[in-house]
Amino acid sequence: MMESVFLRSAVTMDLNRCAEALGQKTRMLRRADDMIRLAAAAASLACKEAGRDAPCPHGTGLVVGTSFGAIETNFRFLDTLDQGGEGQASPTLFSHSVHNAAAGYISRLMDIKGPTATVTSFAWPLISALQHALVSISSGGCERAIVVAAEVQSPLLDEARARMKGSPSEGGGPSRAVAWLLDREGHQGEERPLLDKADVSERCGDPVDFLTRESEEITTPQGTLHHPGHQGEYMIILTEAVMRKEFGRFVMKADFGEAELVLKSPTIERSGP
Repeated sequence: MMESVFLRSAVTMDLNRCAEALGQKTRMLRRADDMIRLAAAAASLACKEAGRDAPCPHGTGLVVGTSFGAIETNFRFLDTLDQGGEGQASPTLFSHSVHNAAAGYISRLMDIKGPTATVTSFAWPLISALQHALVSISSGGCERAIVVAAEVQSPLLDEARARMKGSPSEGGGPSRAVAWLLDREGHQGEERPLLDKADVSERCGDPVDFLTRESEEITTPQGTLHHPGHQGEYMIILTEAVMRKEFGRFVMKADFGEAELVLKSPTIERSGP
């Protein structure tokens, strides 16, 4: 029997709030880049909001979603390689340049020993990560899952976006992250929405559109349409709507595919007759 999956908390994170969210754990991230700090801070805050400062190590899974990952760290590593050769290439930058680095840091910080994965997609990696977590919990792979999506600002991508659009650079938006804590049924007397569906269907598309997002439209339960201007804006729109308790059906459409997220209105489980 497939388990029901509920949303316990959803949060957004920016670089200015990382230290506060991480608390004493900040010291363990002294060498981490912005991608890792954002993802770790978002995961920590999501657990605190749900009253779970210390998730069950073996019963908790982790899924990180991103489009470009630690792209600036990749560029910095390549700079050390180009300027000093293999002998001077930074091992720290190299270890942080892989997409899975953030998941590794979060697992260590929060002592997570359940299933861990990183999902990459130029379309909607948050929805892909939620889909992965939904399957993991509902099939019994783990009791709960922390889902994190993060994107960092990149001057190079901003310049590429401006050239593709044929207009001056407007920036790609600030570095941001979101985190959702999902849990299976079993907490009585608690009001929470049911995550009923998370689905993504991608198509081959123009690489320019993946970067400019000009064909993208988002429909929220309130019926408003949004036209995101950068890669990470959709995840902020969705998460802030959920934080306002706007539950229902979210639909993302673009020339490169479509995605659907359904959160059913919360119910209160009661024990006894």
